[in-house]
Amino acid sequence: MVTEIRLRAHAKINLYLDVIGERRDGYHDIRSIMQSLALADELVISKADELKLSLSGEFKVPVENNLVLRVARALRDETGNKEGALIVLDKKVPVAAGLGGGSADAAAALIGLNMLWGLDLSPSDLQIVGGKIGADIPFCLQGGICLVEGKGDKVSPLPYDFKAHVVIAKPFFSLSTADVYSSFDKVGSTGISSIESINAALGGGRLRNVSVLLANALEKVVILKYPLINEIKERALQTGALGVLMSGSGSSVFAIAESEKVAHKIAASLKDFCRDVIITSTYQKGVDIFL
Repeated sequence: MVTEIRLRAHAKINLYLDVIGERRDGYHDIRSIMQSLALADELVISKADELKLSLSGEFKVPVENNLVLRVARALRDETGNKEGALIVLDKKVPVAAGLGGGSADAAAALIGLNMLWGLDLSPSDLQIVGGKIGADIPFCLQGGICLVEGKGDKVSPLPYDFKAHVVIAKPFFSLSTADVYSSFDKVGSTGISSIESINAALGGGRLRNVSVLLANALEKVVILKYPLINEIKERALQTGALGVLMSGSGSSVFAIAESEKVAHKIAASLKDFCRDVIITSTYQKGVDIFL
């Protein structure tokens, strides 16, 4: 019987993000290519009488606002399970940053609790439960590189092995996803490159070709209010980045580098602009499990 499970919950970036339109349920339909990162939070889930969450790390948020507890409760409601668990979460991924850290944690919690409680739910079952709580959770359950559509609930793995050094730059401010989408709805789409173009570049396997086609329909709306995003992009490009883009609804910006040496050079140039600068790389899984 499993009594303790250790997991790593990997952050993500959006190599491409287009917003198709508003939905009646309050979400938006999107078309995105998401990529997991080596950067990850760490969870330890163990048997306990009650359901509890303990947080540590630089980027922890109030317990009651955490998606981990929400998905854990949703999983119990969905299955009728009454067991408890102690979930210890060490936060290493910046929050409110467009990196999907909270969604990744929720995905890892779903996988871990499914195993700990012996629920035997399928990956698609977990995606349904997670998708009711957060739009990025279905992708984080899958991980790697995927085409993500609908409100985030349609996840299709892509047959590419996209390897790159990545610099994450988180400014001194955070952004609300709801506020960013609301601003986008008022302005409307300003047009970005086609997803077919970057998909073809990914198939070609050349890092530079992919990097110049990075696109995010939300970026221009955010830059109008926060021009620092554009300053970060320009500084990274001047320092050798092959491509730079705001991830998701922000506020983090990621830069693609052709080598670890260039990544360190880019990171050094951004430290005065940003609260947090992290050097990482792409990764081919959403959640790692250690028994």
